[in-house]
This record gives sequence, C-alpha cells and structure tokens, in this order.
Amino acid sequence: MDINEKSYLIRKACFNVHNILAPVHSKQVLTYLKIAKKELGFLVNFNSKSLDKYNLIRIINSK
Repeated sequence: MDINEKSYLIRKACFNVHNILAPVHSKQVLTYLKIAKKELGFLVNFNSKSLDKYNLIRIINSK
C-alpha cells in the first residue's frame, strides 16, 4: 500500500486567541477526503510549539 495514494495532508496555521484547531477544520479535511476518495487524512497546526494530540489530528474517512 502506497501511503501517498491513500492519505491526504491539510496544513493549517491557526491564528485565533487559543491557537487551537476548530471543529470546522476537521470537517473540512473530511470533506476533502471524500471528494479525493482518500481513506486517511492528517490535520496539522504548524502555529504551535509542539505537535501534541491537539495540533496533530488523524482523520479517517469511513466510506
């Protein structure tokens, strides 16, 4: 399985007050996954000092 054929990466730099990803960002990635017919997507917030569970989110498209 080639990871490039099955996955999709969305990069976000959030500039809101709390520097966190909003629920709308996850829904946007899921929409992209459905349109591109991909199974796995990652939502990454690069405007943070660390990549923890709030800034690196794996999203699965369950067809």
